[in-house]
Amino acid sequence: EEAMYTDAPEVGATIMHEALSTSMPLRFRSPLQLNRTSEFSKFFFAGTKAELDAAEKQLPEAVRKSFYVVRSEDYLLEFLNPAVSKGAALKELAARLDIPASEVMCLGDSNNDISMFEFAGTGIAMGNANAAVKALAKAVTGTNAEDGVAQALHKYVLQD
Repeated sequence: EEAMYTDAPEVGATIMHEALSTSMPLRFRSPLQLNRTSEFSKFFFAGTKAELDAAEKQLPEAVRKSFYVVRSEDYLLEFLNPAVSKGAALKELAARLDIPASEVMCLGDSNNDISMFEFAGTGIAMGNANAAVKALAKAVTGTNAEDGVAQALHKYVLQD
C-alpha cells in the first residue's frame, strides 16, 4: 500500500505536513513490521538543522551512491531512487513533448530543485530560494507569498 510510515510515538508538525502535502495516508509501523521487499519512492529523516547536518556529514559513500540524497528543507534529509529527481522528470516530459532543453523554463527554491536547473535552459529562482538555487538561476522572481511563479510566467513566458 502506498502510504507514509512512521514509528514516531508523537507525530510532529513536520511529519503531518509531509503527509498532508502529499495526500498520503499516515501509517504507524516499526521498521521490523515493514515488508523487507517493499519498494519505496522515498524515505526521509526529520530533525533539527544541526542534527541533520551532522547526520548528512556521516553518510557513507555507499549510501550516497545508492540513493539521491537531498535536503528539500533544513529539517528534512531525503533519500530517493538515484534515477528519480525533478530534473529527470522534466527531461522525460520535455522529450515526450519534443521540446529542447534550451526552451524549458523551471522555477524552484530548494536543493531538490537543483536537478531541474541543471537541465532547463532557463532556471528562475524563487525570492525565498536558498543560495545554492539562486547561484544557478538566470533570474530571481518574487517569493512564494508574493506570487513569484505568476510574476515569472508573466515576465518570461507571456512577456507582458
